[in-house]
Amino acid sequence: MTTFSAPAGLAAWRGFHGGAWRDQVDVAGFVRANVHPYHWDEGFLAGPTPRTTHVWGLLTAMFPQERERGIYDVDAHTPASITAHAPGYIDREHELIVGLQTDAPLRRDPDRSQAECAVGDVQPRRPHPGHRRR
Repeated sequence: MTTFSAPAGLAAWRGFHGGAWRDQVDVAGFVRANVHPYHWDEGFLAGPTPRTTHVWGLLTAMFPQERERGIYDVDAHTPASITAHAPGYIDREHELIVGLQTDAPLRRDPDRSQAECAVGDVQPRRPHPGHRRR
């Protein structure tokens, strides 16, 4: 278990309830002491900005073609890796947060499933040793 000492009254802890998490790594203890359920409605949320609506509109316009064809775009030449592709954008001028897994929207990498892409850098899928190809 990792322990540490921090100066008393550390500003980062201001407003949080105490507990063992202040002296050792205890994420569960911090959550139990400081996270409380929210039981009201979504009235405090802001709607999408015009910039977000614009970028989302560009992306959703591609969905019908992807559904029709089964896939929008494939990069069959770049080996699978989280760092294999250049930065990807939907509309670079209007994006504040970027992070497409490939260098173009809806471009799929045949070596990686979408679930693997969400997890991060994984090795290309290999058949199970007991699997026989037909």
